[in-house]
Amino acid sequence: MARVQRVAATMLERLAELPCSPDHVRAEFGLRVTAEAGLVVAKGSGDAHIKLELEWSRPEGGR
Repeated sequence: MARVQRVAATMLERLAELPCSPDHVRAEFGLRVTAEAGLVVAKGSGDAHIKLELEWSRPEGGR
């Protein structure tokens, strides 16, 4: 979980550095781990994803 927190903190820092940073940020983190065990051979795999949704709000009367 500490690794996910570091990734999230880094993403927020980078987004804040944008010339026009988003007003709202939504992040989804996914992790899947699978494992199989046989007589002698063991196999494991995993994958992860990050989904970002960024939203910029226009000021009233803005374009």
